[in-house]
This record gives sequence, structure tokens and C-alpha cells, in this order.
Amino acid sequence: MPENKSHSTLSRMVISLVVTLVIAAVWFYVSLPAINLHNTGFYSYVLVLLLVYILVFMIALGVDTGTQGIRLQTYLSFAKSQCKAVVVIVLALAAIFVAGQILSAPILRAGSYRDLLQVDTGDFATEIEQISFDEIPMLDESSARRLGDRKLGELSDMVSQFEVAYDYTQINYKGRPVRVASLEYGDFFKWFLNTKEGLPAYITIDMVTQEAKVVRLSSVGQGGMRYSPSEIFNRDLDRALRFRYPTYMFDEPAFEIDEEGNLWMAYGSWSGGIFILELDEETGLRDYDVTYSVASGDPYFGKRIAGGYYVSGEGAYIEYIGGYYYLFMSYGFLDQKGGYEMRVFRSKKPDGPYTDGGTRSAVFPSYILNYGPNATARGEKLMGPYSHWGYMSLGERSQGHNSVIAAPDDRTYLIYHTRFCNDNKDDNEGHQVRVHQLFQNKNGWLVASPFEYNGE
Repeated sequence: MPENKSHSTLSRMVISLVVTLVIAAVWFYVSLPAINLHNTGFYSYVLVLLLVYILVFMIALGVDTGTQGIRLQTYLSFAKSQCKAVVVIVLALAAIFVAGQILSAPILRAGSYRDLLQVDTGDFATEIEQISFDEIPMLDESSARRLGDRKLGELSDMVSQFEVAYDYTQINYKGRPVRVASLEYGDFFKWFLNTKEGLPAYITIDMVTQEAKVVRLSSVGQGGMRYSPSEIFNRDLDRALRFRYPTYMFDEPAFEIDEEGNLWMAYGSWSGGIFILELDEETGLRDYDVTYSVASGDPYFGKRIAGGYYVSGEGAYIEYIGGYYYLFMSYGFLDQKGGYEMRVFRSKKPDGPYTDGGTRSAVFPSYILNYGPNATARGEKLMGPYSHWGYMSLGERSQGHNSVIAAPDDRTYLIYHTRFCNDNKDDNEGHQVRVHQLFQNKNGWLVASPFEYNGE
């Protein structure tokens, strides 16, 4: 190849690479994929960028990509001759993806799925003590939205600039079930005028009394919330988290306020485990004045409170009930053969250590199968897969990803989603969200009613 032609090809290659990197940066900024080989979205992100590079390189070299006669064969021939490194990367990623799918296929993990039904024996009448109650929280999310909008409308200094966020989070704070929502900017121009100071308040609504309050952050010695879902650009909450943790695959973050008013975030999933970080009450982001050691978890991710070493576990939820912080987790995965199991640990502090009734730690020191009948028992089993029995004409499978309401009447409710037993067929498993009442046994551990809650 003549020197001038080689130099021309190289310069066009550099131009194509720069254009592709610009597109990659813009796409990453918008879609925020986790840079992780366990994330299927990462493969599509890289594959599309490689195809973009090939297309841009073809255009840079003068190939008429708009000609009707050009076919897939033309693109493949060009890639093979001019973009060999790209082809190698595509094939390598494809091999990794296919290998991962095959190794995790149910047919190769039959031993883990065999005889998932695990039967525990006990005396329901003697182990479970009925808790009296006087009130039941009756406020649903749509009613909370109406009450919140009405309350904000009473405040002339806020109603013209802010709106109440659509999503209300249901939490338990100091023994009261509460729905809480932050404010959000009314539109782009109102964001532009107010973003410097941040969001000034949030709404709380008592689910029993239906009393709505606007909590001004200035009244508790805090500045405005500078990171939230309604922010734009770098202060968008999801974007700020992704930039700080580019490789981590987030499950749904759960925010907790402890009895001293400190703000926490418990997050994580399979692979690394469940971590907890103390947050800055003003920004809602990590409090960098709090440091973490390798011995307790990871200086980057925070304190590990459960899991680790690729042990299953996700959907972490922490609730304060009767003097303990209870950590709820789901082992396994969502299908009738994989069979979520809801497990629970407890601690006197929100950041642990969390243990079960046998004082076994929620943190694993090495990999071990932790779900199914052949697994080593760890964590109090709140609910697991079962087939038809008694009044239950349809067995539940894969119950998990739960949350909990600790009502002021001392009644506690378990909310979870489930699939159903279909004789282990792969279709028609169904899906529902269900509510059961929780009770405490004589040792203070939580057990679930076998039937759905349907009033008294």
C-alpha cells in the first residue's frame, strides 16, 4: 500500500474512532448502562457502537452506503478486510455472552432446582402470638397524591415554582406508616430559576390520620436537595450514582431514616452482596465524611451487610420493628423453578451486623448454595415455594422482592410479588402482588400468615 494511501486510511480511522467515541459518550450519558459483563444491556451498548464505528469508517473511506445495491454481504466483507479488530471484539463478546447464558441455563442447574419444596414443621398456635390493634392504615397512593397536591397548594411561595413528585414512597418512621414524596421543579424554566438552591422541602402524609405536612429543609437546619430524579444534567440522581459507580448493577435503592434521623441507602444484588451507605441529609448522596474499610466491606461501595462471593440475594429491604432493624432479602430468582425465598435477619443498628435466629451472619465468607432444599440454612425463612394444599387450590412459587408496613396499631404487613405453581411448566406461571400479615413469635422473630390478608 502506498504511504500516502496508508496515511489517508489511518487518518480516516482516527476520525471514525473519534466520532464513535462522541456518540458513545452521548449515549452513555442518556442511557446510563452499567459497564459490567454481567449486564446484558452492556453487550448491546458495545455491539451497537462497534457497528456505528464500521458504518462511519465506510462513509469516511467513500463507500456509498446509500446505494440500493449494497447488501449485508458488503458490510461483512468491509468489516472482515478493514476492521479485523472490531470483528474479534464482537466475536469475543458474543462468546462470553453465549457461554454465560448456557452455564446459567436451568437444564445445567437441575441439581439446584430439584425438590425446591422445603417443608418446615411447627405449632402455629403456640409459636405465634396475636397482636392487638386499634387502627389500620387505609391511605392508598392515589389518595396521597391528591392530599399532597392540596397541601402544596396552600403554600403561595412554593406552588408557583414546584410540584409534588408523582411517586410516593411508603416508609415506617418512628412507628408510623407514612407516605413521603419530594418536590420537583414545575418545568425547565422553574428548574433554571431554582436549581442553585435545590428543592426546599418534601411532603409527608400519615397513612392512618391522613394528615399531610410540608417539611421545609431549612426548618431542620438543612439546605435544599441538590440531587433528585427531577434534576437535569449531572445532578440527576440516577446519573450521579452511575458516574460514581460506573460498573455496579443497581437493584432498586431503598432509602431508610433511622430513629436518630440519619439517612441510609441499602442497595446491591448478586455478585458483591448487599451494601449500606450513610447519606448526606442535604444532598441525598453519599456522606464522604463517613469512611469504610476493606474489613467491613469496601471503601468504595460501603459496608457489606449481607451476601458476597456471588451468593444469591437481592431486593434488600430494612424495616424497624419493635426495637430491631429487620433486613429482608430474596434468595434465588424469579420463576417457579428458580423459586425466590424470602429470608430475614435482624440487628440493633441499621448498618448491622445482621444475624438470624441461630446467630449466623447475613454476610457470606465464600460461595455457597443458599437456596433450595440442599442449601445450608441461613436466614429465617419467611416464605418459600409450595404446591397445592388445603384451601390453597393454586400453590405459590418464587415469592420475593418484598416490602413491609409496620402500622401504628402494632400490626405488620408483608407486601410481595409471586408466581404460581403450574406443574413446573415454563409457561402460564402468572404473577400477582399479595399482602400477608406478619406476626412475632415468642423470640421476636417474624412469621407470615399462610393466607392473604383480607380484613378481619
